[in-house]
Amino acid sequence: MSYKILDGKKISEKKLLKIAKKIKTLKTTPILAVIFVGNNSASEIFINLKEKACKKVSIKTQLHHYTKTNTKHLIKLIQELNNNKQITGIMVQLPLPKNIDKEKVLSEISFEKDVDGLNINYFGKILNSDYGPCTPTGIMELLSNYKIKIAKKNVCIINHSNLIGKPLALMMLKKDATVTICHDKTNNLKEHTRIADIIITAAGVPNLINSSHVKKGAIIIDAGVKKIKDKIYGDVNFESVKNKVSYITPVPGGVGPMTIASLIENISKVKIK
Repeated sequence: MSYKILDGKKISEKKLLKIAKKIKTLKTTPILAVIFVGNNSASEIFINLKEKACKKVSIKTQLHHYTKTNTKHLIKLIQELNNNKQITGIMVQLPLPKNIDKEKVLSEISFEKDVDGLNINYFGKILNSDYGPCTPTGIMELLSNYKIKIAKKNVCIINHSNLIGKPLALMMLKKDATVTICHDKTNNLKEHTRIADIIITAAGVPNLINSSHVKKGAIIIDAGVKKIKDKIYGDVNFESVKNKVSYITPVPGGVGPMTIASLIENISKVKIK
């Protein structure tokens, strides 16, 4: 079976060109404040990519990197950034260390400056609009660009986080898909993936999905990222599944660029007061 690549890089580059034109018309240069705690290698990759994308469209970035810190300190920092009129958007790079209360930190970001869409209040917005966090939004846009129909499809999502799995499930349901959510506690993953028309995985486990997990003609969206030495891996064994699927995203070059383009678009939409 001949497969097609879902080229997120190509689509995102076109999108960034449009955003760059829009930003040139703004009176004030947008500034994105990025908060990063620890030394997670995958997080470092994403931050570098986000900074490069921001630079490409003339958005300034302000990195706040802490090797170690605590919840109280991050809340104070976010409150300062909320009150800083020069800061357009605020994003916290996930995951955060276990000693930090993630929900308290994310909920502190003002609704207007939460360009990553991770404030718990945004779940209500997902229900009533097409808005969602950057990765789910990027995935939905990728499928749309390739005119892949979602209605009546069985969709298996391997991730149940507030960042990807839960909002993506809501967005898929709004498109009339039948959704199954799996995660690291799911028994016999193959039972769920084998019946799926669309598999979306974001577990960060290399080779989690191979040909035995996939039915013929399935569509695979690989949003997993794991850096081992100097190489980046997704969740899917590409060589194993490529002759069985109809569409598949590469890693890198698939979901990642779409996530970043969605973030940049959200920054460009913030009304600077």
